[in-house]
Amino acid sequence: MEFLKNWVLGITICSIIISIILSIAPNGNLQKTLKLSAGIVFILFFISPFVKGIQLDPDYFNVANTPDADFSEVFIQNTNKLISNQINEYLINDLENQGFNVYSVNTLTEGSSENIKITSITLKCSADEKEEIKKHLENNLKIVQGVINYEVVS
Repeated sequence: MEFLKNWVLGITICSIIISIILSIAPNGNLQKTLKLSAGIVFILFFISPFVKGIQLDPDYFNVANTPDADFSEVFIQNTNKLISNQINEYLINDLENQGFNVYSVNTLTEGSSENIKITSITLKCSADEKEEIKKHLENNLKIVQGVINYEVVS
């Protein structure tokens, strides 16, 4: 419920900022361009939680409620979560395109936004495909095997 509250609050703030910018802008072509740009930004902000592939953590918008929040640390954490989700999606799509049946992938990352390191990848797959998946990840994607943990699903 907190996520929904923060999302609505964000939409409200976005609307207010857009209104202020449009009221200050001079009439003419510039205002038309600003209206179009502001509309696109508003629509993207409005639909962002529903877009597939971008899985926002409910705590993503909860930064303002954290007392004495270190925003750079929160930014790094959110960047790591976003990159982990993108890696998960990439690995699942790649393995499925190769004909493997993968049940889930969970990637953990650490580091700053300029230097993110994959610390571990947990991959759930069948026992029959485990060795073939290992070979594919090592040979084709150049992923070091010490990083990957396999959980066999029966």
